[in-house]
Amino acid sequence: MKRDIKVKWLEGHVLKILSLITSVFLWFYVVNSEPITVQRSFDVSVKSPVGLGVDKLSASKVRVTLKGARAFLKEYQDEDLKIFIDLSKKKLKGKREIQYSIKDNDIVLPFGVDVVKLEPEMLALHFDKVINKKINIKANVISNLPDDLRLITAKVTPSYVSIEGPRSLMKKVGVTKSRLVDISTFSGMGEVDVTLAELPQFVRYLGDKSFKLKYDIRPKKANLNLKNISINFISTSHKFKPSKRKVSLDVLAPEGKSLRSSEVKVYAEIPAKKKGKFKVKLRAILPEGVHLLQINPEFIKVRKY
Repeated sequence: MKRDIKVKWLEGHVLKILSLITSVFLWFYVVNSEPITVQRSFDVSVKSPVGLGVDKLSASKVRVTLKGARAFLKEYQDEDLKIFIDLSKKKLKGKREIQYSIKDNDIVLPFGVDVVKLEPEMLALHFDKVINKKINIKANVISNLPDDLRLITAKVTPSYVSIEGPRSLMKKVGVTKSRLVDISTFSGMGEVDVTLAELPQFVRYLGDKSFKLKYDIRPKKANLNLKNISINFISTSHKFKPSKRKVSLDVLAPEGKSLRSSEVKVYAEIPAKKKGKFKVKLRAILPEGVHLLQINPEFIKVRKY
């Protein structure tokens, strides 16, 4: 039995040694294999001195010739292709423009990979004072709606956003917009999440807000009037008195379609923290294919105790 244990122990150690030898052999093979030369385009990123920002850069990309083992270069992903220039501690002493020679430590390279050539090797950078401000946001939509529908409103909320950048560039940015949204298949009132369009180079959005596109799409004319539709009140309290409990609706319905009152829902949401007299906007949910033109009235008065 002791002999069997000894044999197994020896076998295990032999396998480990063979594995180590194989790994070392492969490593030397990779390192000493014929190096290859490739060209890659690197994005230039600059960390500016405190209170300043780049407003002009002679080249935003640099063509870099690299040399190294094929295996190492294969592992070099596109997101790694960055030249990071840290000027945060540099004192410009009144100058706003500098010539910068790209250094090896500005580029993070894998082991065994060297820089052969940079095009260009020198960068001209101009700086200006960094400021921030608020700008309005415009809705950017494609509205190829059916002939019987029209867009009443399309707006982004919040309607403004804070931005930051060099003063010379900020002067040229007075408004931004949402990324393009196709509302051709939308109807009624609703909202969708949107992102904002890209700003000019060296200008950025501040904060991490989320934005929504609120839209109101209605028929150009109604072919049906629905009367005495009860309002469904959404409230955390019963201590309120509305000016109306029933309304009428003007809608556009497919030809020959009849509607029952139970198919139509009108809601009034009573704010939980509000008291006294105030107005509440009504909203309606209709069956598919039926479009709202108007709720009569659109608002009701509420007294909350």
